[in-house]
Amino acid sequence: MNTPLPGVDIPEQLADFLEKIRGRVRIMVVGRPDTGKSTLAFALASWLRDRGKICAVVDCDVGQADIGPPGFVSYGLMSPHVSGVEMQPDGAPCGGCGAATPCVSGGSVERDSISRMGSYLVGDVSPYGRGDARLLAMVAGASACVEAAERDGAETVVVDTTGLALFSDGLRLKCAKADAIRPDVIVLLSSANDSRNSPEGILGNLLEAQGHNVLKLAASTGARRRSPEERRENRIRQWNRYLEKSSLHRLDLGKVRVFRWWADSGFVVRTEENSQSSLPARDASVHGHLPAPPAGANAGAPSIAPVLSPAVRSVSHGTVVAVPDPHRKGLHIPGIWVTDELGPGILTVLPPEQEIETVWVTSYQTLISRGRVMSG
Repeated sequence: MNTPLPGVDIPEQLADFLEKIRGRVRIMVVGRPDTGKSTLAFALASWLRDRGKICAVVDCDVGQADIGPPGFVSYGLMSPHVSGVEMQPDGAPCGGCGAATPCVSGGSVERDSISRMGSYLVGDVSPYGRGDARLLAMVAGASACVEAAERDGAETVVVDTTGLALFSDGLRLKCAKADAIRPDVIVLLSSANDSRNSPEGILGNLLEAQGHNVLKLAASTGARRRSPEERRENRIRQWNRYLEKSSLHRLDLGKVRVFRWWADSGFVVRTEENSQSSLPARDASVHGHLPAPPAGANAGAPSIAPVLSPAVRSVSHGTVVAVPDPHRKGLHIPGIWVTDELGPGILTVLPPEQEIETVWVTSYQTLISRGRVMSG
């Protein structure tokens, strides 16, 4: 019989499945916006942690992030302490319910019980746009964070996804992410009246056709739809929570390489005939150059100078950026570009003595004043 933590109730069908699995486990949670995905993901991590598992949560909801700042896929390890579940008096509000703190059965699973370990840059609060580039960044970020969590010792990884908001792109993103992660089980949250022709029904059929194990569960009846204003406030709150531990790093643009993030750029190529193709183009105003092609490559072809375009001529105050993580290859340290009378700098959680050699720049803008995000 299922014996959950006080205040955390895991559906018995899911609990029975998880108790039969041995070894490392990957769980992916999918569904429409505001159906309780984050609630279930955090509750699962607490429930498994209480059974002696080292648990990680990968937060792919770039618009309503709980672990890292918005615009990034982030992962964190669940604290081994049961204090992560804070009980509330019966009937009392849970404080912050619906915005960022998952609430289950009258108790709240505090996000402070999960420590951010790493992040991967997507570059916007929506996974859609820029063609397929952001979808690719979402898939790459999810895969990178799952693998990093397991390298950090996680025995169970719970992947919380963005809501199935756009039909076609949403289906493509979920299917691609599932194939990249290869979860042991995909929990699909849907309402009781969803048909096989509903977005959830079609997604479930597609995932099963891909060979995935899909467990269909009823969406939380207590889930509340959040307004656009609430979502914006949550992004501001999460950015400022991240920036509480940040410091300002001044940049010497003669030494620091600055690139536009690959998922956020328009790429062109200038050949000798001044024609264009789909490869990166040279632009001498970019700080940092891509390596030259091997000798003999493209023999006889028009000369192509491979440097990123468009150039980063000047970056606006409040632009979201990222620095390559010096300790976790392939991941990033989130930051915000700051400009003042002393020149450019980056607000980031890197220690003050850490040298910055490369900066990835996005088109994601925040309004920042005195080290705090006011909108974004």
